[in-house]
Amino acid sequence: MMTQLNIAILTHNALEYTQECLASIARHTPSGYRIFIVDNGSTDGTAAWLSAQSAENIDVVLSPSNLGVPGGRNLLIYKILPDAPDEAFIIFLDNDVEVYADWYKPYLEIFARHESAGIAGAMGHEIIVHRDRRELLPAPEGEPAPVDVVSGFCFWARVGTVCAIGLFDENLGLFWHEDDDYCIRAISLGYEVFAVPATPLVHHGHKSSIDVQHPGSRENQQYLANKWRQLGLVDSDGHIIHNGR
Repeated sequence: MMTQLNIAILTHNALEYTQECLASIARHTPSGYRIFIVDNGSTDGTAAWLSAQSAENIDVVLSPSNLGVPGGRNLLIYKILPDAPDEAFIIFLDNDVEVYADWYKPYLEIFARHESAGIAGAMGHEIIVHRDRRELLPAPEGEPAPVDVVSGFCFWARVGTVCAIGLFDENLGLFWHEDDDYCIRAISLGYEVFAVPATPLVHHGHKSSIDVQHPGSRENQQYLANKWRQLGLVDSDGHIIHNGR
């Protein structure tokens, strides 16, 4: 029996992409998974469409306002954790991701092979933390590799890891770099973060943020650079400190 998969999705408009995302999951994921959706104040019919879904494995929460990525994902965490064992997974998946056959297998293999793996994602980087920003180093290609951060569009975490780290940082506002922060906090606790290149999926790219005015990337990078230094997570050369377990 496959380990429990809890697929956690935020929606904000972009209904056609949400429909294809869910359809692709149904086509290419073995039975037994659950989908948890928080709709962040959609105005394009997404909320009505989600409300009409009757599948027993889909749990929908409709927020009247946009909670942002950190706030929305925290609500998803609250929904999932009470019934999820530590060895299960939470998969934060953007609603504009389309998955293909065996998309989940490389992730399960990484977690099975590396006991210290806490987070894995389709795209990741080592980083250099400068005074007021973080620099992404080239992404691994080919084989999975340990990194500092992975992108949030396909972001796997063990339930036990989420319990240890806690919630996403809502000081980051609607979005930008909440995934970076979560990975760095995982590393600070001794977990490893893995990039898993060539995963069979497509990210159509920020379809839910097209109509959202939120120029916070630079501000959030500066906030995180200061936060990580104050917590002692960055060495004198700007590298993330990996403690090991």
